[in-house]
Amino acid sequence: MRVKNFELAIILCAVFFLFFLAIHLNFPLQKNQDYSTHFSIASGGVPSDMTAERVAEYPPLFDWLASFFIFRNEVWVFFYLFLFAFLTPLTIFFITKSVYSVWFYFSISSYFYFTIQGLFPQGLIILFVLLMFASKNLYLRLLLVLLGILTHSTGIFLMPLVLILIYLKEYYVIWKVNKLFGCVPMVPIGVVESVGSRVAVFTYNDLIAFLLKVSPIPFCWFGLKWLWKNKEFGWLVLFAISFLGALFYSNRIIYFTGVICVIGFSQYFEESNNKKWWLVLSLIWFVIEFWSWVQNALFC
Repeated sequence: MRVKNFELAIILCAVFFLFFLAIHLNFPLQKNQDYSTHFSIASGGVPSDMTAERVAEYPPLFDWLASFFIFRNEVWVFFYLFLFAFLTPLTIFFITKSVYSVWFYFSISSYFYFTIQGLFPQGLIILFVLLMFASKNLYLRLLLVLLGILTHSTGIFLMPLVLILIYLKEYYVIWKVNKLFGCVPMVPIGVVESVGSRVAVFTYNDLIAFLLKVSPIPFCWFGLKWLWKNKEFGWLVLFAISFLGALFYSNRIIYFTGVICVIGFSQYFEESNNKKWWLVLSLIWFVIEFWSWVQNALFC
């Protein structure tokens, strides 16, 4: 990883961070229930959709951290955008060593736009997962597992699983699955809508939204194909688990697949001979993702 690339990644993260910070501070964005819930808990209150007992049982880490930044709206916005518009894409850069991964993070998946609508604990867990892959230090990884468990209920099974997958890959204990499954990338066929932990039926709108916004084709296809080719089966397993978790637990988990696609596609892009066309296509997708978020945040 060249120093120049690191500096450029820092600059790109800072540009996007300041861009979205300016939007948040200068336009009356709509706040959904998740946003209001975490703002209320961090302020020491009880959200209208929860009881005091439920608040006491909720994993505390994100809201405890947020409580230090809740005294002014500008500082609160700075806090969560710093996590998800700066630290998260910068961590993806450390994993992929590709400056373009910062751009793809904001352009080819709706993960970022979904997270800043109020899915803050889930986004923090994903950041912890990324840091586990970026770090080689066992003690830091164990600390991140603990922090993930304290952040959201999904961390109880996700964080230990990620640790196991990382060490299985690094110590070559398994990963002979290509002989069993062939060389077809794992590309899911759709996503369902759920309310809480209750899963509803498939709809064509769900399928279209997943394939065009969360993990859009063709970025998803070539990203997964690169991961398979390079035996990055830890990411592929997490992709499959995220998809299945969306089917049987909560549709929110599906957004992790978007991060995985960014990681895979960024590295595929570095080896591609068609960079110009991919950049044009990603620019089109950025317009789609950004405008969808603007419509939802300003007009819906």
